[in-house]
Amino acid sequence: MKKLLGIVLVLAVVLSALTACSGNFKGVENYDGEVSSNGGFAVVKGEYVYFINGLASSTDDNTFGKVTKGALVRAKLADVKDFGKTPASEVVVPKLIYTDYDSANKGFYIFGDYVYYTTPSADKDKTGTVQNTIVNFTRTKLDGTDTSVIASAEGLSTPYRYVAKGSDVYLTVYTTRENSDGDSENALITYDVKGKEVKSSKAVSTYVFSDDAANAYAFYEKKAYNENLGEDEDFNEVYRYSLVGEDEVLVLSGAGMYTSDSGIGTQGANFAFVKYTAAQLYLTETFVDTSVSTIKRYYGVNVADLTASTAENLGKLVLLNKGTSQASKAFASDSVYHALDSIIYNDSTYGLVRYNYNEQDDLLTFGVEKLLYSEDLMSYTYCYDDGAYMYYYGNSYYYRIAIADVLAGNENIQQLTYTPTSGTGDFYRFEIIDNAILILNNNDPMEDYICAYDINALAGKDKDAVDKFIEDFAASTKTQAKARLNYRIGVFTEEDETAANDYIDANYTDDSAAE
Repeated sequence: MKKLLGIVLVLAVVLSALTACSGNFKGVENYDGEVSSNGGFAVVKGEYVYFINGLASSTDDNTFGKVTKGALVRAKLADVKDFGKTPASEVVVPKLIYTDYDSANKGFYIFGDYVYYTTPSADKDKTGTVQNTIVNFTRTKLDGTDTSVIASAEGLSTPYRYVAKGSDVYLTVYTTRENSDGDSENALITYDVKGKEVKSSKAVSTYVFSDDAANAYAFYEKKAYNENLGEDEDFNEVYRYSLVGEDEVLVLSGAGMYTSDSGIGTQGANFAFVKYTAAQLYLTETFVDTSVSTIKRYYGVNVADLTASTAENLGKLVLLNKGTSQASKAFASDSVYHALDSIIYNDSTYGLVRYNYNEQDDLLTFGVEKLLYSEDLMSYTYCYDDGAYMYYYGNSYYYRIAIADVLAGNENIQQLTYTPTSGTGDFYRFEIIDNAILILNNNDPMEDYICAYDINALAGKDKDAVDKFIEDFAASTKTQAKARLNYRIGVFTEEDETAANDYIDANYTDDSAAE
């Protein structure tokens, strides 16, 4: 889970019609079709892929109609997959789509005829300074009209989620607000598309969103409050928070004579979140009374099984680990939470291993099963998993291996990219759409635009054939260098095109000289 950010909410209910700012901008037509891959930097709708047009700065001019780099653009998906031929693209929303929040989920959403996104404010204060540290949660119709700000917050790192329920769309932000006593407290706040506050949480200690961007719930925990004493208890409570306007539910309480498999805590217990996948919640439990135990136990539960009865829910928690020595490794932030009985993680000695809580009492294995040792994977940086594949970055390339292969001990590592790219965890996390991997290329002369590569280009090739393919692709004549520019997708500014060509002229040989 990412570090919590307390953000001061400003302009809590803001609805400003910005259509008048659009000037002569004419949006796109024909935007029907089903939507997939919501929440990243590329979203498919119908026959088009909509994507953020390269990496811009949050301090760039964000006047509606003046933005190209960093704007929302689209191209036909079939053309994007015609690799090596830059597809015709068009600007959909000429505003910066930008956030500093969570590379795993930062991006935009398309629901119905509207795109929902985050953008730095273009407003100025009384001194004329642009307020671009304020984030505007905004929606625009896909034809470029009807732009409105739903809510605003101080800080481009403000955590958020857009979620739809039927035809209704909701925005939830995690922020800091002033309570009735005039004190500052963290809270989850949900708005409808008109900027009306639909609901908000109690004071939040920590929270967790699901890895699934479409999931309609979040969870948060806070210290229980004793009404009679007028003060917080030492134990905490866990609430399920609906992102679509439904009531929140108290699902777990560490109150009273709390009993677990490892003992009895006379002053209750505290829960802390580890991971929230599409279907399971993973969390820890520690006793308030440390004289009983200081052990941190790990639990998992199917979210669908959590009801409004906290007593029943305690019985549904599955004890995954009693606090053994391997717990911190198995339940790390970069572990693959494939299932309650199948947590995959990297061991520095044994490679990829699987932790199975059903075998935790085995005195020989303690639930740890060796799966796969690969010197290549051991040297790469693990990125994330999507439920089917585990993705890695190493030697300036991206790789993946199917989780099914890992569990079977098969070393079927697939190289996805064949031109060097820098790691992109700081802003974009690459998108895979059909057989195309879309990735921000911030190496010269790509000028921070998105490139589309065929993820199957190296499939089935042995190491020598892969090396030969990469060598040929990286050949150093001007003609070949310019050909590689054609793997970019988007709408390129004249300034960036000039910079790209100047770089090639200065750093690559003429074709005749290469002969």
